[in-house]
Amino acid sequence: MYVIVYLNERDRLKHRELQKLSAALREMAIVDERNRLAREIHDGLGGVLSSVVIQSEYLLNMIDGSEVRARLSGNTEARAVILPTIRKELSDLHDAASESMDELRRSLRIMKEDFDLVGAISDYCRLASGRHRLDVRFERAGQERPVGPERALALFRVLQEAITNAAKHCPKGTVVDVTLVFNEGRATLTIRDRGPGFTLPSDPAILSRAGHYGLANMRERAKKVSGKIRMTSAPGQGTCIELGVNAGEELEQ
Repeated sequence: MYVIVYLNERDRLKHRELQKLSAALREMAIVDERNRLAREIHDGLGGVLSSVVIQSEYLLNMIDGSEVRARLSGNTEARAVILPTIRKELSDLHDAASESMDELRRSLRIMKEDFDLVGAISDYCRLASGRHRLDVRFERAGQERPVGPERALALFRVLQEAITNAAKHCPKGTVVDVTLVFNEGRATLTIRDRGPGFTLPSDPAILSRAGHYGLANMRERAKKVSGKIRMTSAPGQGTCIELGVNAGEELEQ
């Protein structure tokens, strides 16, 4: 009897220790995840805010310049020449500031456990249509499954990168089809534009050496979340980017 009581007590102690260890590991994972998300916020906002600073300094220098002051105080024809330039700079500055605020709100929402990935992608596609003058169309298929904050962030960043590339290389009004498909244990995001396309080199490193870091960044994000990314393109056939990540019950595998 004493032996049985001893063994039972030992098992209970081990069980409590395992529970404490499990809780500690979960806390460490949460801290690590938040640190990564904090870096994402820093990286995402850094470029935009740097652009705001540079544009504002340029605008201030332009307005302070004697030539600009002379034109603004001169006749109507002189003002007509300089005012459109100032108006465009102010508009770009406003757009950059708005984008940085949107980026901050999105990044903070991603940190939450109840982050609405489908809603965030839908909102961004709608916003990108107006901001980049593209026809971005979003569809979701399958029963939604949780992917976790880090995978959600990877999916969202790949979407941003793909839309930005489409805006750079496709004519205004180009159709961009975005689909998010949920299957058992899997979530797949596909961004397919109907732009001019290009010949994709056999070695992706060639794009990075040429200064096109978008695909390399996407591959790095996919690697961090154990996802699989695929990019296809051809002249006259547009470009397609596909990222698949674990979801639902197989999330932690």
